[in-house]
Amino acid sequence: MKPIYSLFLILLLALGFTIVVLVTPEPANGHGIAHLQFPGMKQVGDALGAARPVLIPGLALGVLMYMLVATLIYLSVPERKRSRPFLLSVLAALLVALLAWISLTTTYQHYLSENELTLILGFPVPTILMLLAVWLAPLCFTLIFVAGFRHWIYTEEDEARFNSLMEKAKKQ
Repeated sequence: MKPIYSLFLILLLALGFTIVVLVTPEPANGHGIAHLQFPGMKQVGDALGAARPVLIPGLALGVLMYMLVATLIYLSVPERKRSRPFLLSVLAALLVALLAWISLTTTYQHYLSENELTLILGFPVPTILMLLAVWLAPLCFTLIFVAGFRHWIYTEEDEARFNSLMEKAKKQ
């Protein structure tokens, strides 16, 4: 399948899951309930009940978002420069990002359903994954551009061609 068709497929699937989330009725007390001791403060009601209808569509939307980013990065490099190492690096970055996202959503679902609190560095596991994995994993995509800039983005051949164009423009 051509990458551009993958892009359209990802966008259509994302639209479908977005519609599912938008038409899902809001759960009772989805914005919290009044706190008994502190007026003006809200407390969580049934967190699992509130999150359950959107956990799977949220997981799918996150996966599709990372697939969209990887596809756009792949498409941003001219076809003549899309080498096997470039493809493998994009796929590796995608795998790292998906691993972080899927780990976050599955540990959050486990945390809600089992009500089992495991702390790492003083935070629940889903919070640590959000702070350290989901937030940092997309940096792999940035590393592709930084490390491969001269190979895939702006090669020495591109620079020479640009400089010759600039010289021609100065002569005119």
